[in-house]
Amino acid sequence: MSEPNQRALRAPSARRLTIAAGMAICGMLIAPMAMSLEEIVVTAQKRDQRLIDVPISVSVVDADYLTDRTTYYLTDLGQKLPNVVAGDSFASSFTIRGITSSSAGSGFAPSMGVNVDEVFMGRDRSFDTGVIDVAQVELLRGPQGTLYGKNTIAGTINVTTQRPTNEFEAVGNLRYGNRNLLEARGTLSGPIVEDTFLVRANVFARQRDGYIRNRSLDKDVNDTDNWGGRIMAIWTPAEKLDIELRADYYKQDENGGVSETLRTPDGNILPFPPFSTVPPQNGTDRAVNQDRLGFLYREVKGYSAKIDYDLGGYTLTGITAWREQDSDQLFDNDGGPLDGFDTGRAEAIERFSQEVRLTSPEGDRFSWIVGAYFDHEEDTNDYHISVGPGFPTAILPPVLGFSVPLPPTYREEAVTNNKITSESWSAFVSGTYDLTERLILQAGLRYTDEEKKLFYSQGPTVIAAPPNSVLIGLFSLPFTLAGFPNGFSDRYEDTAMTGDISLSYAFGNDQVAYLRYARGYKAGGFQSDVISPPFAFTPGVAPELSFEPETLDAYEVGFKGAWLDGTLLTTVAAFYYDFKDKQEQVNSGVSFLVSNAASAESKGVELELVWATPVEGLNLFGNIGVLDAQYESFPLGGGPGTDFGGNDLAGAPSVSGSFGGDFTRAIPALAGVNFRIALDADHRGDYYTDANNSAVLKIEDYTLYNGRIGLEQADGKWALYAWGQNLTDETVLGGGVTVLGGLYLTRSINFGRAYGLELNVRL
Repeated sequence: MSEPNQRALRAPSARRLTIAAGMAICGMLIAPMAMSLEEIVVTAQKRDQRLIDVPISVSVVDADYLTDRTTYYLTDLGQKLPNVVAGDSFASSFTIRGITSSSAGSGFAPSMGVNVDEVFMGRDRSFDTGVIDVAQVELLRGPQGTLYGKNTIAGTINVTTQRPTNEFEAVGNLRYGNRNLLEARGTLSGPIVEDTFLVRANVFARQRDGYIRNRSLDKDVNDTDNWGGRIMAIWTPAEKLDIELRADYYKQDENGGVSETLRTPDGNILPFPPFSTVPPQNGTDRAVNQDRLGFLYREVKGYSAKIDYDLGGYTLTGITAWREQDSDQLFDNDGGPLDGFDTGRAEAIERFSQEVRLTSPEGDRFSWIVGAYFDHEEDTNDYHISVGPGFPTAILPPVLGFSVPLPPTYREEAVTNNKITSESWSAFVSGTYDLTERLILQAGLRYTDEEKKLFYSQGPTVIAAPPNSVLIGLFSLPFTLAGFPNGFSDRYEDTAMTGDISLSYAFGNDQVAYLRYARGYKAGGFQSDVISPPFAFTPGVAPELSFEPETLDAYEVGFKGAWLDGTLLTTVAAFYYDFKDKQEQVNSGVSFLVSNAASAESKGVELELVWATPVEGLNLFGNIGVLDAQYESFPLGGGPGTDFGGNDLAGAPSVSGSFGGDFTRAIPALAGVNFRIALDADHRGDYYTDANNSAVLKIEDYTLYNGRIGLEQADGKWALYAWGQNLTDETVLGGGVTVLGGLYLTRSINFGRAYGLELNVRL
């Protein structure tokens, strides 16, 4: 039987203490506690390796860590890892060392790749579909263009799910919390044909009442309602052949899209009805007065097949995948009770990918991986802007010398329809050569050819007014422009060479230092939202919608070591990034536009450690990141006469970190039962959320405290916990937008204190 399938047949081990890149994965179920830390294996370089031998900054968490932190979404880990910031589960954005992965419309792809069981997820709305039945999550910082290729200039997250077992296994999890939170998960695993055909299937669902009160609609909003499932089958028809088949499904349908309103028109701004009747808003009371109920909907599904064939020590691997994503959303952007301004986007994505690679045997002085990759994506996007009678006309040029309200039935709408087809193929090679027993050289190259085709149509602005109104010609708002009913097309083509080279030296079996250089690249693309200023426009002439590719030269030095007889593990990494033509989203006041910064740099340090203390059952961990990320030059970043040079990169707190620990002790009076408590604190320094460094959108520094306490059976058959997140009920205002010259300001707000009970059962 081949080695991959041998690993598949191993039954899950008891809860254990592991670490990755100094990130603590603290969890011991059996007392007395082991006094050393177990070695962890990663697949960051597409082969099994000791983490300590990988010359890349990598953080890893396992299933026990995810359970201890009451984790449900992948973005929850953004609070736990140094120099990382994450958005919400719908957008699923990650910012790593100052490089954000969030996308704007169909034309702007993420800067970070997420792979689930080696399948590229593509867009950010496919990233975060519930961290369910997961064995391990690896975060690779820095450009990963050699082995992972497309859209990995910020890094890569690899999610490995639990594999089918050769013994029957049934796992159940039920979690209840405040705001009527209810989570249920179930997993079945076992053989259909022993040693030959194994299957693992799981289902999950999560519901919770909304935590923001809409007083205008008398309704709680921002609820949670999602469910999904996954199935994996492993077939071994011959000793040297393994076939893995996977399918997954996820659906989210919520009345979300609501943010806190920090500023609305009042009597001091617009001194006439109806604007003078709108009171100022409290931006932290988790209550709004919006006139429309927003919604968030997405459906994500996919199928994949992986084949491993053993060619006498060489492994031939093929991975074929199909992915689909449908999403729809509506936001009441003005944030107030008047019908002023809203936007919506419906998007459908289809993706096919194929990877083929050949991996040399382990243990040779020279080892290598060579392969090719093909990716095809079709992205259809419909975007609209709608204006109602509550639009604040006072910010517009006066009509007949003064500003007047719009007619009560006024409606103006602009709609774009676009389709972007992307195709890329690449070839890559990576090799490792042992110069001596201690000194190792590694290098790789990847050649990529990418082509994108755009079909874009913006219909004429549609205006409605009272019948026979002579004023209709006076009220057409200037933020939308005459459209292109017949549409137009454009094409983008480019090739790029990316790669990396590293040199590592082992001072001992458990102390390794490394130097690494990597060249990162992200292809250019097209604007895909409603055309609005500051675009120059000539009637009948297609505007320039494209933006340029960005490149990154990344330098890193690191050290990984185990000390005190393997009870203390540390990792430190220092880096310097040099960007050229960095792509950024800029808020025009009406929509987000993509622009290229002339240059930017990011530099910093990360320190991570975990310690199995001499106190029996007590384990501690901590990490800290220090970051300095700025634009060196960004002329015209905010339009004519502006230069963002010297501004901080968005999502780049100067200090971030997490620390905590756990304590487990057997209860003498209850045979085979342990008491367990785990506590942690997550800190983020203040940082800006936009390239303009708007003070009104700045996130202030905060610290969140989390924990759980409970009883668990030593053999893992059951566990009962009380858990809490944000125990001090810290209020955190997150990202947001300023609309219409800053007249309106809306920002996201966190959940507040969460608490509940959790029951785990394993048969």
